Amino acid sequence: FTLMETEATENGHFSGSIAFRESYHAFYPYNRQEEYNEFGDYGFRFYLPTIQTFTEGSFDPSAASMVASGNYGETLQFKNLCGVLALRLTGEEAVRSVSFTGYDESGNPIPVSGKYYALDIDTEEPRIEVAPFEMPQYSITLLSMTDAVVLKPETPTPFYFVLPPGTYNSFTIIVTTDDGKKMFKEGRKPLT
Repeated sequence: FTLMETEATENGHFSGSIAFRESYHAFYPYNRQEEYNEFGDYGFRFYLPTIQTFTEGSFDPSAASMVASGNYGETLQFKNLCGVLALRLTGEEAVRSVSFTGYDESGNPIPVSGKYYALDIDTEEPRIEVAPFEMPQYSITLLSMTDAVVLKPETPTPFYFVLPPGTYNSFTIIVTTDDGKKMFKEGRKPLT
């Protein structure tokens, strides 16, 4: 299917054809190169990237997975599978990357990237699980893929991480500047 209007709108109209079925399931973003976007016994398999690209004023669209399901003739309502953490930084440094690692109440790292299944997609609240027999990744790095992001001393610059839903009892942030300096911050207030 091809989007017939401008991107980044609340509603979309698509053109294409599909065989008749009683019900339909959809996954976004689709990537023809990935085998993970298939619907099987468990649901959609997808990959939450370990490296997300900095997008000014938003999050990396390739990390923002959504699912929809419906019967013939119904509108497909997409539901987000993950949440977004906004980290707002001020200063005068040129930021090259920012990484996030979350921990549970026992201090163990929580999987935040890798291969996942989207389950219960026919319900109001679909859920995700780490794909069985896969090694999850415990950190996400947000990179500026072109130029470093120069911070402003008075106005915060937001950095958005797409994260699996859950409670992160604590977390660490590592900011790497364009000249190789590293700044470390630990958050002790739980995030849900």
